[in-house]
Amino acid sequence: DTTGRLGGIFAPTLIIGGTEDPFFSESILRETAEKIPDAALCVYDGAGHGIPKERKRRYEDDTLAFLNDRLGGLSGSRGQMVSSRAKEMG
Repeated sequence: DTTGRLGGIFAPTLIIGGTEDPFFSESILRETAEKIPDAALCVYDGAGHGIPKERKRRYEDDTLAFLNDRLGGLSGSRGQMVSSRAKEMG
């Protein structure tokens, strides 16, 4: 168990998961996000383990918003600026 080491991750981290994921429960996602200092969390209602395919557009939008928020000034793939989001996105 490496849970105790999560607090040592200082890179901006985006955690994305679904409420129907058979491998990672929503509570595990939330616990993980709380333990990583600069983590953002997106939980997709009804999504399973294949979010990039299941929710492609939202996944792309949330990822771009996270990158823009953390790195600033990135342009979205659709040619517009992506808005910033709060710690818990989506």
